[in-house]
Amino acid sequence: MTSFAFILGVLPLAFASGAAAESRKTIGWTVFGGMLAATSLAIFVVPVLYVIITKAAYGKKKLAELKATYNPKEHEEFEEDV
Repeated sequence: MTSFAFILGVLPLAFASGAAAESRKTIGWTVFGGMLAATSLAIFVVPVLYVIITKAAYGKKKLAELKATYNPKEHEEFEEDV
């Protein structure tokens, strides 16, 4: 949410007009594009890479075994504190 607010907050800078508007537009579009790219990477690419690396590290058999033996009741003590 913070990233999206920042991206939307930079838009007036990107659409600037008046004195020194060209330098402000350049900075505005650069910041807008950079934050949009960084946010997209953080939301989409990082989780996908995590899944790929986890599957490569454990292998599909080990992941299936871990899922089969996982018991959520063992971790209930953490939910009570919330």
